[in-house]
Amino acid sequence: MKRLSFTIFLCFSTILVGAQQQSPAICIPPYYVDLISPLGQTGNLRTLPQNNCISCYQGAQANYSSNMVLDYEGNIKFFIVDGEIFDREGNSIGSCLRGHSETVIIPRSESFDCNSYYVISSEVPDNGITLRTDLA
Repeated sequence: MKRLSFTIFLCFSTILVGAQQQSPAICIPPYYVDLISPLGQTGNLRTLPQNNCISCYQGAQANYSSNMVLDYEGNIKFFIVDGEIFDREGNSIGSCLRGHSETVIIPRSESFDCNSYYVISSEVPDNGITLRTDLA
């Protein structure tokens, strides 16, 4: 019984230690909420960067899904709106599936520089669900 209890404790400890922190931002285009700044401080609700070029983010609301990654200082690394991936200045840097209800960004564990991510999204065509992963 002690061995079983220890094994269960060890499994849960490993899961808790390896768990990733959730994103410190809520992306609701054309805005985002920075949760790194102390609450109550002005400026927590911020505007996503916009540009006027054809392939840049121009302030559109998300119709399907959105997400973003901030660095440790609260600056935007990149953000996603309806399958289009934008850099910190609002320039398009790639695309993925538009995501039916959510686009998930997961840091790659084999990358030690914290600059590689898996982007996982789903799309619901007429004939069922498609799942695809992309690298950002």
